[in-house]
Amino acid sequence: MSRLLRSWCLGLSLAACTNDFDPALLGSAGATAQTQECSAAMNGEPCSRGTCRDLACCDGCWDGQRCQVGDATEACGGAGEACRACDGQLSACDAGECVAERAVRSLAASAVHTCASDRKNTLWCWGDNSRGASGGPNNEAPLVAEPVVLSNGDWAEVATGGSQRTHACAIHFAGSLWCWGDNSQGQLGLGVTDLLLARAPANAGDGPWRTLAAGDGVSCGIRTDSTLWCWGSSDLGRNAQTADADTPRQIGAAAGYSKVSLRAAHGCAVLDRDLYCWGDDSDGQLGLETRPASGFQVRPALVALGTGWQTVAVGTRHTCGVRLDGSLWCWGNGDEGQAGPGGSSPVPVRLAAPNQVAEVAAGEAHTCALDSVGALFCWGLNAHGQLGVPDAASSESPVAVAPERRFRAVAVGYRHSCAVADTGVLFCWGAAESGQLGLGTTLDRFTPTALAF
Repeated sequence: MSRLLRSWCLGLSLAACTNDFDPALLGSAGATAQTQECSAAMNGEPCSRGTCRDLACCDGCWDGQRCQVGDATEACGGAGEACRACDGQLSACDAGECVAERAVRSLAASAVHTCASDRKNTLWCWGDNSRGASGGPNNEAPLVAEPVVLSNGDWAEVATGGSQRTHACAIHFAGSLWCWGDNSQGQLGLGVTDLLLARAPANAGDGPWRTLAAGDGVSCGIRTDSTLWCWGSSDLGRNAQTADADTPRQIGAAAGYSKVSLRAAHGCAVLDRDLYCWGDDSDGQLGLETRPASGFQVRPALVALGTGWQTVAVGTRHTCGVRLDGSLWCWGNGDEGQAGPGGSSPVPVRLAAPNQVAEVAAGEAHTCALDSVGALFCWGLNAHGQLGVPDAASSESPVAVAPERRFRAVAVGYRHSCAVADTGVLFCWGAAESGQLGLGTTLDRFTPTALAF
């Protein structure tokens, strides 16, 4: 090996410092490439340290002509992957991957406020603060337009609820339950009737808890033994009980619950792959074959279409669910297209989707879903930009949101939407009258905009 070649090898991988190394194939950024191992027929196929690209084994990122170093913001990619830019100051390359400084792990949106926990397990909230749900213990401002740290503890999951009276609950990594915000209907689960609000997370019990949901004046959770518990208002049967409850109470005796969702005045939960709903049914949002004469259902009732459900999302007057085969179904009120092209329906109707659906989120009059490859789609009302498209046209069919990106989580409020990109960066768009986008403004946004924590 020549002295010049040895100097090129300094700081590169061992594979680059072999006798079959061709300096002509080294990209301008100094990435590693090998000859002989790859043939023309192997282009795009795996090789010893990456992917074959134009007769070379590329272990950086491929810009279409050269193998570039994959550890800089302007050229980020894993072994042999295509180069891509990170989101400026919000994320940077780490071992060939774009990673947000505060990558979001858990995300939830109520009607007018939003909360998230990041990879450092910090709990953040923003938006409506009229009942102390967003600003922290010493902030009595009516709204908070930028993310505020509520707690630096170890938080695993967060849920938000309420429209005019917002509240939130979160699970500590130890499994305990903590809630804050409005408590006028006992929705914090604290067992006290004279505390109307809490501006900081208050312990509502040890559990241990696995997952949570929050709605208008009501909260529900699933414990690690897969039992379902609810507390708060019983109005229209929204807490699946006949009376208000200011502490968590078990719903039935069954175990096997895996998912629960709440919004305004109804809720749904997946039990052993069956889907049960309860509460207000004035628009057919419970999806029952036989609708209750009273207009609401107190106890959870089996949704039509039989078994085979994996997840569910409750909107204000509509509901959507995903079955085990990845198919997407919606029912209830569809006046603004939020239930899909079929309009309103009291029973589940299947929506066309380009791929299998992995996650769905429902708001007041719009719905968003993630497919199996991380593509994001939204449909329904777009008066405030909640669909994430640059024009104001509403759509009853799913439209692609930021198709150049891939997402891993989505949450929607009444008229706003937020989603976590595969980099961990959080994007929000739609209505902002209460600061619920976290962008420091009360101006609506019609396209996804990244938040800076």
